[in-house]
Amino acid sequence: MDLQQLLDRAIEKAGGVRKLADKLDWGLGALSAARSGERPIPAYRAGQLAQDAGEDVTDAVYRALETSAATETERKFWAAQLGESLDDHALRLIVAEVTGDAYVFVAASAIARVLTAQAAWGRTTKKQVSAMAKKAAAYMDQHPRAFQGHAIDARRQLLADYLLGKDIASDLAAMES
Repeated sequence: MDLQQLLDRAIEKAGGVRKLADKLDWGLGALSAARSGERPIPAYRAGQLAQDAGEDVTDAVYRALETSAATETERKFWAAQLGESLDDHALRLIVAEVTGDAYVFVAASAIARVLTAQAAWGRTTKKQVSAMAKKAAAYMDQHPRAFQGHAIDARRQLLADYLLGKDIASDLAAMES
C-alpha cells in the first residue's frame, strides 16, 4: 500500500483537503506538507487513513514508520516488520520452493487459512511462511494416513488447525483410523 495514494484517496473520499483535515483533526499545514511529500505521513495519521479506507492499519503504520526512519538500521527494522505483502499465488510459490510441489495443494491452502484466522495477510514475511510450510510438510509426513483418501477440505482444515495450535487429537485419530 502506497501511503501517498492512500492519502489521495482519503482526500477524495472526504471531499477535499480541508474536509479531511477537519475530519481527522489534522492541522491543514501538516496535512498539506504530508501531501506534497515535504514531510512523511506520521504513523498515527497513516493508521487513521488506512482505517478510514478499510485497509490494513498495521501495514500502513509500519510503512509510515519505515518512511520516517531516522537511520538505515531503523528503516530496515520497520521494513522487516512489514514483510512482503503476500497474495495466494505468492504463498503457493513459497510453499513449493520450500517443500516441493507435493505439499502445495494442501499446505498452501492451510497456511492461507492460518493467515486469514490471524488477520495476518500483508504483514507475514516469506521467512514466516517458509517456517509454516516446513512445519506443515513435516506434520504431513508424520501422519500420512490422515492426509490420504480424505476430502481435501478436511485435510486442509486439519493442517490449519495444527498450525494454529488447536487441539486436533480427536480429528487426527478419526482421520488416521
